[in-house]
Amino acid sequence: MNALTQRLSALLQRDLSEKCSSAAYAIMIDGQIIAEDSMGRNPICGGTYNVGSISKVYCAVAVMQLVERGLLELDRPVCEYLPRFWMPDERYKKITLRHCLSHSCGLPGTQWRWLAASRPRRDEDYYEEVYRFLAHSALHSEPGAFSVYCNDGFTLAEMVVAQVSGMSYGEYCKQYITEPIGAHSSRQSSQRNHDYQHTFIVGMPPESIGPEGAGGIGTTMADLCKFGQLFLTENTVVSEQSKQEIDKPQGTTFLPADGFSQNYGLGWDSVDMPHETYALGCGVLEKGGGTKEFSSRLIVIPQYKAVLAISATYDCGADVKAEILQMFAVAMLERGVNIWKNHQPVPQQDAENYQGLYLTGGRSLRVLIEGARVDILAEDMRGGSKKLYANLLYQDGEMVWKPDYRFFFYQHEGKRYLMAKVQNRSFPLAVKAEDCRCQPLPEAWKARIGKQYLIANVFAEDIIGNSELNAFQLLTNSEVPGLLIASFVNDSREGKQPYFEIPLTPYINGKPSDQLACGAINLPWQAGRDLLNLYFEEKDGVETCECSGYRYRDTASLESWQGQAFAPRGEENQLYRLDHKLTELPAIPEGRRLLLFNPEGSVVFDSLLDDRFQPVEEGYISLI
Repeated sequence: MNALTQRLSALLQRDLSEKCSSAAYAIMIDGQIIAEDSMGRNPICGGTYNVGSISKVYCAVAVMQLVERGLLELDRPVCEYLPRFWMPDERYKKITLRHCLSHSCGLPGTQWRWLAASRPRRDEDYYEEVYRFLAHSALHSEPGAFSVYCNDGFTLAEMVVAQVSGMSYGEYCKQYITEPIGAHSSRQSSQRNHDYQHTFIVGMPPESIGPEGAGGIGTTMADLCKFGQLFLTENTVVSEQSKQEIDKPQGTTFLPADGFSQNYGLGWDSVDMPHETYALGCGVLEKGGGTKEFSSRLIVIPQYKAVLAISATYDCGADVKAEILQMFAVAMLERGVNIWKNHQPVPQQDAENYQGLYLTGGRSLRVLIEGARVDILAEDMRGGSKKLYANLLYQDGEMVWKPDYRFFFYQHEGKRYLMAKVQNRSFPLAVKAEDCRCQPLPEAWKARIGKQYLIANVFAEDIIGNSELNAFQLLTNSEVPGLLIASFVNDSREGKQPYFEIPLTPYINGKPSDQLACGAINLPWQAGRDLLNLYFEEKDGVETCECSGYRYRDTASLESWQGQAFAPRGEENQLYRLDHKLTELPAIPEGRRLLLFNPEGSVVFDSLLDDRFQPVEEGYISLI
């Protein structure tokens, strides 16, 4: 995998949901694939994806090939090619192939049966159903009156191709379109390519699309780019004259201000796609495709001789058009071309200087920069990451999240800060982690790294306002040697971020301490509030920790719970380790309290707050 692909894949991965089954993309410039990859739980680079309605452009090419051969005429009625085609609405006799391919045929829209099935169709059965469906339908408008998206028109065009060529539609597309360009993975759904795993949402059967002319193509993203390349170069598959016909505006409308209906080509959603964010030039061809499982996009950009292809399962939660254009912008920037309209790439020096890990009260932030895009992620030291401010665009030295909410970088006394600007009022949000350099950790603190500490002096009446203070682990950060991170576990029932983390240093006024660690960051206003101190001491041969009025025990020092009863009240709670499944609660005396923790230290039962008890497999028990 080349460096560009790594960068682009990281950019896409950032926007995909954790449950994403599969996503794949390819970018071609000057006829060469410069980046291609797949990701998700079921990633298949070079695997076939159902690209849905992108198939309509293939259908337009098939029709125009037959026009070139003199076997079809665009403006001749479809019923002259399909004698069995009949509708009770006499206007059907006016429907032409041009109407079908430009969404202006006036047909109902979609014959839904077999639209998405778990097995391929039989052509003769499917066509019989289409004829029957149309024989019980009426036109919603005069053919040619206006364009409205219509799958049925492309099904008719598909049937005409099969009728006139004397071949199945799938075989025709294979012999005259996909094989000549070397797109060997590409198949209609009735002729699925078994050489490739069919990518699908985890737990769902692979889908087959019945209306092949409208949406039946399965293909790899690289092979989809090969198809798109037909519209950028002279070739033997589709003539320049036919491409001019396919690529010119063919849509019709009755609304003067309607720019969408007029932008249809033959098969294309748009033959001159506008875009507010990117300067793509004139004549950009775009086609989207959506099936039950997949969302796909094909974009051809003549100005840059580029073809972009992307497909993703819907559980990825991604806007595939936005994603592929972002990746293309980064790829073009590497070539020295900035295609952002109103935004600029973050200057390279600033990107290198300010990208990375930042510290703030309660959590760490990761700033990622790619071109004009900046992402700010909430990150914890246990490997978790969550988008906090995503897809910020750089403009005049600031990263724009909302019109009145921006971010910028600031340097002061050798430290770099991430600043927030809200309604023109600025404040520091976080400080660059590597600028919080600490001296080497004393041995006493090294011995505590990785240990887990559990709260040991909760009152029976005490509703802990900061439920994240129940338990913590002491960790370090490889990016900032000498820095301690107290990683507290949030109460899982409250739906918060899993961890509340405080950076600490065991150096007080430059002098090391074996017992005391204090907050390692200095930030004004809210970002630097509520910093904690940890104070360790030995008591009865067991090391304990004081933090904000609470006392903690090392969980490794806890005895196993064997059904011990509540002891008389003392300064500390009775803490035990659960080594076996707890199926019922012990008797709880009046005025006393019981807490159950999971192995991570999050409360799963509190007798003061919870009415119902669920068996606990393992963790800790606190008798208060």
